[in-house]
Amino acid sequence: MVSDMTNEVEPIHAHGFFWFSREGIVNQTIIFDYYDDKGYYASLLHKPDEYEQEMTRLFYSMQNLLDQEKIIINGINCKPKVLTVSLDHRGLENLPCITFFVTFKGQTKDGLNRYENFYEKGIVEYDYEAYWLFPKRTRILSVESSMEYEIITKNILIMRARRGDKYSGYEKIEFDMK
Repeated sequence: MVSDMTNEVEPIHAHGFFWFSREGIVNQTIIFDYYDDKGYYASLLHKPDEYEQEMTRLFYSMQNLLDQEKIIINGINCKPKVLTVSLDHRGLENLPCITFFVTFKGQTKDGLNRYENFYEKGIVEYDYEAYWLFPKRTRILSVESSMEYEIITKNILIMRARRGDKYSGYEKIEFDMK
């Protein structure tokens, strides 16, 4: 049985990386950093059964969150799927990170494309950044988000949220593919 120690593990930061292919496949890597004062996650590395139970719990918890979102590319609903989850540490036992690999597929086309994501609105609990990398010969035209964002080059977008920020529960990215 997995301990309730996960309640004492504090999320401190997250990164999301979205690789958008010309074929409409989006591969996503989400990394959550935690402060784990009591070393709960480090202790699991020496308890294979409990480790597996915790990874399974995290896998299904993330899949449940994704199932509550509505992702639409060019008017067609996409179903994100968690592929796997991994536990690592950032050099110290009290700094674990959990990495999720997620994928979904939409229909893209030459010309104007639209990605939309609908999710529950709320308040950001920890800082995070989302990095979007679109294929060459793609130009990001517009972004609608309650997060701060910056179009770095014509096909790279960075979105940022800080602890305490309110988020609206809606994002839209319009882009032109050649």
